[in-house]
Amino acid sequence: MNQSELDRLNNRFISHEARSLYIFEIGRNADTSMSYTVDYNRLTESLTVLNSDGKPNFIPSPEQITEYIRELISIKLIRLAPGTVKKYDDYHGLTLILSAADTSSSRAAPVMNSGEQTSMHAGWLPSEDFKTLARMGMLIDAGYTESELSDFRTYWMVRPDVRLTASQWDQRFVSYLKRQHFIESDRVTVYRERVGLQRK
Repeated sequence: MNQSELDRLNNRFISHEARSLYIFEIGRNADTSMSYTVDYNRLTESLTVLNSDGKPNFIPSPEQITEYIRELISIKLIRLAPGTVKKYDDYHGLTLILSAADTSSSRAAPVMNSGEQTSMHAGWLPSEDFKTLARMGMLIDAGYTESELSDFRTYWMVRPDVRLTASQWDQRFVSYLKRQHFIESDRVTVYRERVGLQRK
């Protein structure tokens, strides 16, 4: 991901979901010519967020995905491929061009087989892009402990039927860490309130 892409993604007028759509799916799975063919089923899967019990917490509708794509077009991260005729309100099946991306060394090389789905395993680690993705996913502290990593692996290893792409596993780990940080923050708040009450 280059600086031009990061600058556009930092635009405060686009939604977190639109950023995630670009970071975890469109930007990571574009071909070597920096084009991406829209598949609403794949985009839905990429943006779906599960609770810790594996049940869906958020599943975007086709209308929402259309709006996220419009947001990315509005900040000039993507555009329709030249000659594309848009017949319907959505973008399914159309080809997008990554406007801010380039093929120079400033853009990280795409992950090989990033579209390949795998089950969780004992040696899983977040990708090299994890810290950047975590920051763009609004995870303030992208650090994690061995215990957190182990718990995440263990939870998903007993669910071998769940097969995800590398970017989707990264996204799940970001969501997991955000929940953990929230829980820890809540514990600190409760502790401080209790200590405050005891002093009175």
